[in-house]
Amino acid sequence: MAEKSDRISRIIDTVLKAAEGDHSVRVDTHDKDDELKPLCHAINKMVETMRKHVAGCKQVEVNFKKSEEKYRRLKENIPGMVYLFAKHPDGSYSFPYVNAASRQLFNIDPDDLMRDSTLITRLIHPDDRERFETSVKQSAETLQPWREELRHVVNGEVRWYDCMSRPEIQPNSDILWDGIILEITDRKQLEEQLLQSQKMEAIGQLAGGVAHDFNNMLSVILGYLELIKSGLSAGNPLLKDVLEIERAASHSRDITRQLLAFSRKQIIAPKTIDLNKLITQTEKTLSRLIGEDIHLRFLPENHLGKVRFDPSQMDQILVNLAVNARDAMPDGGMLTIDTSKVTLDEDYCRLHIECRPGHYVLMTVSDNGTGMEKETLSRIFEPFFTTKEVGKGTGLGLATIYGIVKQNGGYINVYSEPGKGTTFKIYIPRIMEEDEVIEKTEEVSLASGSETVLLVEDDDMVRRMTSAMLKKIGYKVVTAETPLEALSFCEKKDKHIDILLTDVVMPEMSGKDLRDKIKAMRPDIKVLYMSGYTADIILHHGVIDKGVYFVQKPFSLNDLSRKIRDAVEDR
Repeated sequence: MAEKSDRISRIIDTVLKAAEGDHSVRVDTHDKDDELKPLCHAINKMVETMRKHVAGCKQVEVNFKKSEEKYRRLKENIPGMVYLFAKHPDGSYSFPYVNAASRQLFNIDPDDLMRDSTLITRLIHPDDRERFETSVKQSAETLQPWREELRHVVNGEVRWYDCMSRPEIQPNSDILWDGIILEITDRKQLEEQLLQSQKMEAIGQLAGGVAHDFNNMLSVILGYLELIKSGLSAGNPLLKDVLEIERAASHSRDITRQLLAFSRKQIIAPKTIDLNKLITQTEKTLSRLIGEDIHLRFLPENHLGKVRFDPSQMDQILVNLAVNARDAMPDGGMLTIDTSKVTLDEDYCRLHIECRPGHYVLMTVSDNGTGMEKETLSRIFEPFFTTKEVGKGTGLGLATIYGIVKQNGGYINVYSEPGKGTTFKIYIPRIMEEDEVIEKTEEVSLASGSETVLLVEDDDMVRRMTSAMLKKIGYKVVTAETPLEALSFCEKKDKHIDILLTDVVMPEMSGKDLRDKIKAMRPDIKVLYMSGYTADIILHHGVIDKGVYFVQKPFSLNDLSRKIRDAVEDR
């Protein structure tokens, strides 16, 4: 009996251990006691079954954790703000979940946003808030998905976002939206460029069609005038009137030629030319054209290479730009023409849809005249648009230049500010020599850094592009749209800045004046200037001092990285 009692105690002990989670225990079934043997077998089978179930549950748990980790990484690494947005029965709103992208997109910590949902709505551009509130309300009432493109103001900078979500009612009567917010600022900029390009294309097609038909009519008019003239004697009183009609018709024919050039329907005869040589041959003509009060300088780059261009059209470009510069400098001034070799990389061309990566000859024509407002700049290449008095210009000069450059495979842009002059940059594809080796920019080691840069630029697109470049090479960036905004930031003692990267010409004050004011507060700050104007034009204005660090727009990532390192490491 004692032996049997001891065996029962061992069986009970095994069952208790199995119940506590030890599934390795077993009951000895080799005993001859047939009465307890079936029970021992049953207990062992039960423990083995429990072991298998526990092992299965552990594997499920492992798989679940892996799946959860994968889902978490997906949410955190997606290039947009993933969120859950809830409307509660009492009418209040909250963010039950926000991923880490809120820091990058809105400079808001996810925990702060989950504590206070109004943080993000405060950033919505005032002109879009009513539309945003209406969309959320309609989505809550109809339980339909909604999608809006909204502008937000982040650090004083306007950005565009694509917001989309899907609502559903929860058991507690909450309405819960799950969605994502993606920044589309670059896309909106490209859309604006595309619309401008399409507008110019449409104007060009219209102008070209009108010019073609009008040219045919003028050919008929001038032909009949020739016949009439041949039938009139030298003393005929009608001859004077016929000559006046012929002069007017010839002038109209010249206008149609300019329209055909703008629309790129003019017949051209491109040749391989040395641009430096052609400009040198044109210098005397340009000097006579602009007068003695304006000094003409030509600054050629040696070993420029050659381009394929219609020489007569290049003469036309130089003459038109010189005439415009002369009219912008009624009291005299300086007209500068310089040439250089440039390479436009994919980073730059990605934000400028009109250009293509490649090697170009850049011809820059700058004056220090009256300059232009932004509204005028946006229309200067439109045919018949002119700021001159009636009878002083047709408004076709710059339109013609635009068409010629496009027809020859190049592109043109312009920088100007009221009172600061104007700079035209014309990019012409360069003919590469067979033995010429060009070092690829992507193979160049970029000079990266980790300093904090205060970027001051009043042009939204340039500011965003430059900020993206700086971040790509490791810098921390603080952006300011205006000099006053930059000064306000620098007044905060707890904010650290290593280098000021500022545009030279801005509406409120010059880059030099901004630099002087910031230097008074932060004597050790480094400074790098940037401008679309050439360095010599900027120096002539006295806007910056000789010997300072300067990078000319448009710049490549390599140009910017090298120049900013030079400025940061200056002793």
